[in-house]
Amino acid sequence: MHDIFHELAQSVAEKECAVIDPFEFSKRHETATNHGSIRHSSLLPSLAKSNITVEGQLFHGQDLRTLLVIERSCNETDGNYLYVKIPHDLFLLLECLRALDLSNTNISQIPESIGNLVHLRYLGLKNTKLKRIPESICGLLNLQTLDLKHSCYLTELPRGIRYLVNLRHLELPIMEFPSISIPSELELLTNLQTLNALYLGENSIDCGIGGLHSLVNISGELLISGLMNVRHVQDAVSANMRGKTKLQKLVLKWWSLSARLQHLDAQTSYMVLDNIQPQPNLEELILSGYYGDKFPPWLGGCHFIKLVKVVLEGCENCCELPSLGQLPCLKHLVIMQMEKVQVVGREFIGQNIEHTRGFPALETLDIRKMYDLEIWYGVEDGDFPLLRVLNISGCSKLRKLPRFSSLVNLKIQSCEQLFDLPVLPMLKYLKLEGFDKVMQLPQLPNLSSLEILEVSCCKKLLSIGRLEHLVALQLLKISKCPMLQFARDEPSQSCSSCAYA
Repeated sequence: MHDIFHELAQSVAEKECAVIDPFEFSKRHETATNHGSIRHSSLLPSLAKSNITVEGQLFHGQDLRTLLVIERSCNETDGNYLYVKIPHDLFLLLECLRALDLSNTNISQIPESIGNLVHLRYLGLKNTKLKRIPESICGLLNLQTLDLKHSCYLTELPRGIRYLVNLRHLELPIMEFPSISIPSELELLTNLQTLNALYLGENSIDCGIGGLHSLVNISGELLISGLMNVRHVQDAVSANMRGKTKLQKLVLKWWSLSARLQHLDAQTSYMVLDNIQPQPNLEELILSGYYGDKFPPWLGGCHFIKLVKVVLEGCENCCELPSLGQLPCLKHLVIMQMEKVQVVGREFIGQNIEHTRGFPALETLDIRKMYDLEIWYGVEDGDFPLLRVLNISGCSKLRKLPRFSSLVNLKIQSCEQLFDLPVLPMLKYLKLEGFDKVMQLPQLPNLSSLEILEVSCCKKLLSIGRLEHLVALQLLKISKCPMLQFARDEPSQSCSSCAYA
């Protein structure tokens, strides 16, 4: 049935749409004069070829509206596959184009003649090797979408970008340490609905965070990277983040390494974060490399009624976790590389709140590389009522976990002093990994629901102890524990299946 509909669609569209293999152009050229009505062309080179030239004669006598170059086997995360050459005069022959897509090719330059495509609405340059966009593109007054995602060689946007008054969607590459120069005139593009990234540079001619002030229509996801370059708190106020009512995900990055090198002022970082409080309908918030020594009160405010996920990464100057326990819809929380935190107490729940449960909707909690964390207390009955998954990794000083009555899945990695596990009545899966100095696992509590126990990468482990009290245990899996020795039938006394690797 699928093939029938495909053939029907081809039959209906054959007078206006064409799929061309440039290497079979000679066959195509013979009938070109019979296809003057073609409006939409796709270049689809055969799999055996990797280099093509987009010649103007391929489209002779056609008033094309759409031109796509299609790479059959491209994977955006693996690099560029299709080598494309574009003659400098190509766009002089395609004045009627509305959509042009050169994504997933190795092009590193675009001819200035692209400024001739005055009717262009969509320009796809995703996953290319472009370093810059020609200034002539700023004459495309009808352009609505400019897609540059995954084009990680890009270093700058054209200075005349303010003339793209009809631009609705600007997609930029997401990079860890970017150097994309974005002109300050970006703030004049008030029709923008999509701006996935803003890179804040040190140069005064680049767009600052205050350039977001008038961009009240942006929606979806926004990354603001380079916040260590915000020197004046008033610039953060001018960003008007609370006015971005359509934003769903916000990523704020300071780059912690750069912050340490530049000896940033913790108070300035705090004031900047305090004044870029997002709108209350936000669904996901990520803070990375924040250099303040405390978090602003708004971070755990219960007015964030739709906030589902929070990630705190590399906030290395903070000694306490923020009070997140009263976020009513928070389901997923990741905390990592907060190396000064030694104690997690009731303040994590929200110590000024009485008769309310902490983290009422949280389902997964991931804590990693909290190297100085020693004590975790303050969890009371009724807190974390929905917590199912807990991952603890790289907390080498932590000795004890609180009791989570609803926990089903627990993974503990490289926490060599974490021997005191509480009774977890709902726990079904337990993984212990990376206990490099441990010779014998401690006696596990009565985990009456535990079905799977996995022990991995314990280089000096000699014994796993007695397991008879784990009455529900069905599978014991042991891997990469070279010193462990016991009779192979011994574990079968307490579980129905054993696996060794």
